[in-house]
Amino acid sequence: MQSLIGAVILSRGSVWKPHPMTDPPYLHPNNNGVQVWPDGAYCFARFTDSSGDLIIDDLELPIQPDGIYPRGDAEEMDLIPNGANFEIYIDHQGDVEQIRHGNVLRREAFYATPPSKAAIPPQAFSDSFQRDALGTKWKPVTGRTKIYDHSALGLPNGVCVDGIWDQKSSIRYVREFTGDAIEVRVRVVNPWSSQNGKSGFIVCADINLTTGLVMQLETSVGNKKLHLGTLSGPNAIVDRITPVANTVANLDDYLIRVTGDGTVLSPMVTSVYKGDSLSPMARWTDEAAIVPHGRGYRHMGMNFDAALLNSGVRVVSCAARDAV
Repeated sequence: MQSLIGAVILSRGSVWKPHPMTDPPYLHPNNNGVQVWPDGAYCFARFTDSSGDLIIDDLELPIQPDGIYPRGDAEEMDLIPNGANFEIYIDHQGDVEQIRHGNVLRREAFYATPPSKAAIPPQAFSDSFQRDALGTKWKPVTGRTKIYDHSALGLPNGVCVDGIWDQKSSIRYVREFTGDAIEVRVRVVNPWSSQNGKSGFIVCADINLTTGLVMQLETSVGNKKLHLGTLSGPNAIVDRITPVANTVANLDDYLIRVTGDGTVLSPMVTSVYKGDSLSPMARWTDEAAIVPHGRGYRHMGMNFDAALLNSGVRVVSCAARDAV
């Protein structure tokens, strides 16, 4: 398919929801010489600034045979400055093709900021997971992840791998942080106090979860531990400290805090706190700068590794912010 030039029209505080027939970038299939978009295809948009830095990567665009129907919430689209670049792709059976490209035009009150480069404010994300499906804010990286219903136990819903028998999965939040210093607080449940498996909470990662920092909760009859390490793949962890003895109870809270600026004088330090404790139960200083930081390496995610008969500890809420 030929990539056609067009425009994305945005307005501050407004949802981006163009109709494929009447609004740019005109995403009906006839423009590309086909009657319908291919069945089972996946469509996504990528927005970059004038230097090529990513602003939003892999924004999923719902696709139907007669047209592509984008929807972008204002909290995401307001991060994109006037003059930014966009590209829209279709992925069908593993073949990725660009179908649209062009620039962002903003119809709103003008403020004298650089035309295609704007400072992204500190970010704050939160999710309670009290629903049936993960939704579009979480992107699958490996395997299948689901939200479990714990209402019969009087507990909130929780996120974990979909399955047992050593199934693995991982997910990534759709947006990255603004800076490298961050805080993430997670709450978990261990239904029936018998969920064997491993559940990890990932920060400072790339979009493919091939590098980053991870705090992992391991639960089994013989191993009740908290791991603090680095990623070598979405579900592969290298311990950087000796695992700490830890028993997971329902509604336990854990705080992951990353501080420093990555310099020799201020290397990145990852600390993990449990509950209301002011003393970290685990801490690692990346003195050798093993983990890369900066734009593109500020993503948050989770990974899960089920045991033979259990899926593992489940996440019932997550709140994260730039630690500025």
